[in-house]
Amino acid sequence: MGSKLNVAGKRFGRLTALREDRQMDRTAWLCICDCGTECVRTTKTLRNGMTKSCGCFQIETVKRVTTKHGRTNSKLYGVWKAMRGRCRTKTDQNYRHYGGRGIKICERWNTFENFRNDMGDPEAGLTLDRIDVNGNYEPSNCRWVTMKEQTRNKRNSLLLTFNGKTQIIPDWAKELNLVASTLYARASRGLSVQEIFGRK
Repeated sequence: MGSKLNVAGKRFGRLTALREDRQMDRTAWLCICDCGTECVRTTKTLRNGMTKSCGCFQIETVKRVTTKHGRTNSKLYGVWKAMRGRCRTKTDQNYRHYGGRGIKICERWNTFENFRNDMGDPEAGLTLDRIDVNGNYEPSNCRWVTMKEQTRNKRNSLLLTFNGKTQIIPDWAKELNLVASTLYARASRGLSVQEIFGRK
């Protein structure tokens, strides 16, 4: 026989017991849920916490888990997912340039919500860039830039100092009216800056 405990008027999670409802030799209670739905629950399940709602709580939990942030089709989510892939998935085609080099993602960005809160949505045409190309993906080292700016920030962008001024080869080529590919070729041979620029 079930318990004779009177729980009428008491709350159990989202449920409030209204009146006793005998079923199959078990003491059960007609309950009203906070959402307005009536249901019948046994004394045992009410008291041990096995049931806390008419079922709406479970539905809401599943929906929250499956929909998460509701941004899985957004550009920002794609950027976050790609970042994780190249840093953590060895089969990713770009892993050797990132995770394979020791580039990591900060713990805070393990969740998309934190990444979104820190970086915000990029304007059209912008891409995620690390300020220090040898640094990790973290708020202090990331920004949104154009593809042109990101290309200039690649780790193979060679910086040369000449007459007290330091800049990458494409900028020197433009300033000195030289061909960038020629400057790269000279630099690859280990020539001095003066020789790279054709200066005596």
